[in-house]
Amino acid sequence: TTAGTCPRAGTREEVRRAVAHGALPRVIGAGLPHTGTTTLNSMLVEFGCCLSTDNTKQINKSHAWIWDMPRRPPRCAQREGACLEAMRSEFERFQCVTDDPWAVRWRELLQWHRADDGFRDVGKGVVVIATLAKSPIDYAITRLLFERRYFAIRQANESAVEARLRQLVHYYTAHEEALRAAAAAGRAPVHFVCWACGDTYGTLKRSLGLALAEGDEGRAAPRANAAPAWQKAQKEVLRARYAHLQPGGSEPCRNLACWPRRQWR
Repeated sequence: TTAGTCPRAGTREEVRRAVAHGALPRVIGAGLPHTGTTTLNSMLVEFGCCLSTDNTKQINKSHAWIWDMPRRPPRCAQREGACLEAMRSEFERFQCVTDDPWAVRWRELLQWHRADDGFRDVGKGVVVIATLAKSPIDYAITRLLFERRYFAIRQANESAVEARLRQLVHYYTAHEEALRAAAAAGRAPVHFVCWACGDTYGTLKRSLGLALAEGDEGRAAPRANAAPAWQKAQKEVLRARYAHLQPGGSEPCRNLACWPRRQWR
C-alpha cells in the first residue's frame, strides 16, 4: 500500500470495516510533533492504514482552528467544548491518527473509541503508539527551531531562550510521564518507539501485533521529514550549550525518554 493509492479519510463505517477486515487495529499516535510522527504515519500507511491523517493536510478545513499554533489566538483553549466536538467528528473519519492535535488528546480519543458501539464486535481493538524524542532537551531544541523558522518567533535574549527550553522540556516530560503512568496502571495499551534510539520496523510491528518478515528487526525506520543539515548543526550547538537542562544528565538515550523505555516493552 502506498499513500498515492489511499483514500486517506472515510466514513465511520469504512473505518470500522478497515479495522475489522484489515491487519491493523485502530492506532492513536500519542507522540508529540517533532518526535518522528511523520515517520510513524508513513509506516502505518505502508502497513495498510489507508484511512490515516497526514498532519494538517487531512483535517477538515472548517476544523483547522483546533490547532493552537504559536502566534495564533488559542481558539481551542477558549472553546474547549466545541473543539472536542470537532475532534470527535474528525476522529470518526480515520483509522490511524498521528501528530497534533491528536497526540495531546490521546485520553479522549481512547475514550471515544471504547464508547463507540460500532467497534464492539470488531476482533481487533485500539493501540496507542507514543513516539519519543532522543531526549527531552532534543525535543525542546527541535521545537524551538521550528518556532523560529515557521513562526518567526525570536527570543529576546539568552535568558528568554533558556526559559523557553525549560518550558518545553517540562511539557515533553509531563506528556511522557502521563503515558507511562497510564501504561503501568493498565489504563491504556501504550507502546513506545524511539526512532532516534534505533527502533526498527520490528519494534513497531510487534507493538501493532503484526507478523514480522525476515529482516524487520534490523530494518531501520524511514527518515521522513528529516531535518536539513544546517538545522542539525544548529541543534548540536544548542545541545552543547543547554545540556544542563537535560533531566537525568546530558547523555542521549540515558534519560527519561529512551533508556528506561525498553523496560516497558
